Formats: sequence, structure tokens, C-alpha cells
Amino acid sequence: MDIEKKKWTGRLKILGLDLSIILLSFIAAVIIMLLLVKLVFFSTGNRFDEDAFNFLGSHVTDTNTAIMEFFTFIGSHRFLVPANLLLIGYAAFIQKKTWMAIKIGAIAVSSLILMFSLKALFN
Repeated sequence: MDIEKKKWTGRLKILGLDLSIILLSFIAAVIIMLLLVKLVFFSTGNRFDEDAFNFLGSHVTDTNTAIMEFFTFIGSHRFLVPANLLLIGYAAFIQKKTWMAIKIGAIAVSSLILMFSLKALFN
């Protein structure tokens, strides 16, 4: 019984460290995002934007558009949900690492919530 208790105590310590790192990373990302939102939406100068669009306008081609649409698909929920389910299944059933499957699932759900929240916020 004592061995089982030590095993769970060790897992909780690892979980606490993981969650602390994730929480600090999330807070840093939110602060950076708020700074970028302030910079983009509340600064009045559009000169930089116009220069960037003029420069990049010459690089717009059908090939480049197709490449960008591919990367957009890779970052969409239509790709990420099945890919994460496959990763969870691979970790749980093939590698027999249930803890890894739980971590993948937690990261997948939290990133999906964050993605939909940001879409709702900026649309």
C-alpha cells in the first residue's frame, strides 16, 4: 500500500510541475497577446501596414496561395481534432502510455478551446 501511495505522490508532483509550467506559459502568452492587440488595434498609424501590403503584393501567386491554404488547413480544427485523436489512440493502445495519452488529450482540448475563444473574440 505504501508503494502505491508513493507512486501516486510522485505522479502528483510531476502533474504539479507540468501544470505550473503550462500556467506560466499561458499567462505569458496572454500578456504578449494583449500587448499585440493593443499595438495592432489601438495604434493609429497605418503606414507600416500599407508598406507591408505593398511589398507582399508582388509575391501573391496561385502557388503561394495554395501553400498558405495548406498550412491554414493544418492549423484548423478539421485537421487537428482527428490528428489528436490518432495521437491519443497511438499513445494509449500501441505504446501503452496512458499518462502520455492523458497529456495529449488535455493539450488538445485546451488548444481547441483557446482557438475557438480567439476566433470568437476577434470575429
